[in-house]
Amino acid sequence: MANAEVSEAEREKAIKGWCLYDWANSTFSTSVVVAILPVYFVFLFQQANGTETSILGIKVTASSMWAWGVTFASIVVAIISPGLGIIADRVPIKMLLMRIFTAIGAGATVLFGATLFFSYNWAWIWVWILFLVANLGFMAATSVYNSLLPHLGNDDEMDRISSRGFAWGYIGGGLLLVIHLLMVTVIVDEAGSTQSWVVPFCLASAGAWWWGFAILTFRWIPEPEIENQMEPMGVMDATKLAVSELKTTLSEIGRFRTLVFYLVAYLLFIDGVNTVVNLAGVFGADELGVALTFNMLVILLIQFTAAPAAMLFATIAERTSTKAALTATLIGWCLVIFAAVGFAPLELDAHEEHDIQLDWDNSTSNYTVSILDSGRVALGQSSQDQVLRGAHGDILPLNENGDFNTSATGSANETEAAMLLAEIHDTRWSVALRGGPIDSTNGSCPLFQANVPSTSHPADCRILGTEHPTHLGDGAVDVIPTTMRSWIWSPLGLSINLQWLVLGLLGGLMMGGSQALARSMFGMMIPETRSTEFFGFFGFTQKVAAVTGPLMYGIIVAVLDARTAILSITLLIVIGTAMLTRVDVGKGIQDAKDEDERRRGLASESE
Repeated sequence: MANAEVSEAEREKAIKGWCLYDWANSTFSTSVVVAILPVYFVFLFQQANGTETSILGIKVTASSMWAWGVTFASIVVAIISPGLGIIADRVPIKMLLMRIFTAIGAGATVLFGATLFFSYNWAWIWVWILFLVANLGFMAATSVYNSLLPHLGNDDEMDRISSRGFAWGYIGGGLLLVIHLLMVTVIVDEAGSTQSWVVPFCLASAGAWWWGFAILTFRWIPEPEIENQMEPMGVMDATKLAVSELKTTLSEIGRFRTLVFYLVAYLLFIDGVNTVVNLAGVFGADELGVALTFNMLVILLIQFTAAPAAMLFATIAERTSTKAALTATLIGWCLVIFAAVGFAPLELDAHEEHDIQLDWDNSTSNYTVSILDSGRVALGQSSQDQVLRGAHGDILPLNENGDFNTSATGSANETEAAMLLAEIHDTRWSVALRGGPIDSTNGSCPLFQANVPSTSHPADCRILGTEHPTHLGDGAVDVIPTTMRSWIWSPLGLSINLQWLVLGLLGGLMMGGSQALARSMFGMMIPETRSTEFFGFFGFTQKVAAVTGPLMYGIIVAVLDARTAILSITLLIVIGTAMLTRVDVGKGIQDAKDEDERRRGLASESE
């Protein structure tokens, strides 16, 4: 497509079709992977299991289970990428492969709509399996999609085309997210909660959007011309060819030492970046208690920050160099991750901020029991929730489904209130009791050592569960969020939502530059005549390396905690950035040109 035989109008249409695929599939990475599904998955997981459970003797949380899903999908794509890439360089099937993998990814995404028909105990498993399959289709299709870039323009145009594609993607994903945000906030029941069918519908619509716009991509991008084209072959012959060519690629890779060095650096830093992007939503919901609606709003702002940022960093790259601009974004990512580790919900202050509130009523000589109207507060099927529902369901305001009814109240006498307080210490709940015979000053409040200090009402009894999002001090690196909460967040009055907003804006700025520049820099240094082969090999090594970040996260969460796991990801970016500074881009570009001339010369001799 980049040769002289193709008219400028045809090439521009192909470029638009290529950018349009980013517009199409970004709804998956935006609405599904980051904005909606992580929070929804945390909700389903905690409804069924509480904050954590054990699978085959390994401790898992919602965020670590999510990380395992990313890991398994990466392994599968790692296995199939190189063979498919090599075959696609010899047989004209690039666009066919994109159709197949898009159908798999978009189809699985549409099936999220069926989650509504499962109980909590099965819904989180259904969602996790679909996420694995959809993510597999997304990553495989994206690998083929990336391999089309060298066919769209010359080296001088790659930064601009790559950044343009990302910009289209950010805008396309953002527009659908606007619709989703409106649905989640407007379509509510009598109690003001989002209707149960809305979230599954939003997820399914992302799959429909993905496939619908991808159809135009398939129509507008012609199959790239292939030199030394081979006739279509059977599966066994294709597999043999793939293995043979993969061996050849590995044996010849020494001629591209600069590219290999950059590839190692890229795999380290992009694995760190992608791990943070893929786990940000589930980390915010699971560890920080960020609500669905606000998470969607922040991701929406990220989309419209990242779009101009992609073009801004492309301009910076033109005026300085691609490597310098990319290095700056990676340094920024390290700062963003450290800030994320230091984020912490502010300590509960007002009586009304607690999940369960008990107020003494002199007229009835009982406590009135109220529930905080928050998307985070819900009863599920976990053992903790079952105990709370079974032992105290007669005093808590519950609806017919056994969940909290935030628009109603319950009633408890002194004994019942004391028994409720005694159940809270090791849970994800917080309780505030005000007035009546239970008084923190006379020691009648159970588990007094766990009380939250009260300045406005010294006699209040306040108990914070050890698994509540505001509870800090047990983690290996909790000194960071504890210190930042005391010295920054509390004095400035920055709630966790505002902290998450700051993170989103900074992350959007860095993401807009790092992803586009990293992709175009790789595209500059690979031979156009072997683009899919190299992108296939690149896809293999990328997916193998992509296992590292999520796997690190899952293991460290099982051994330590989520904040330590997130902080460990910084190490990947730091090492990759240090290697990036030593990459000779000019030498890599020349190596690619020499290879193209060599292969074209061999093709001429054989004719």
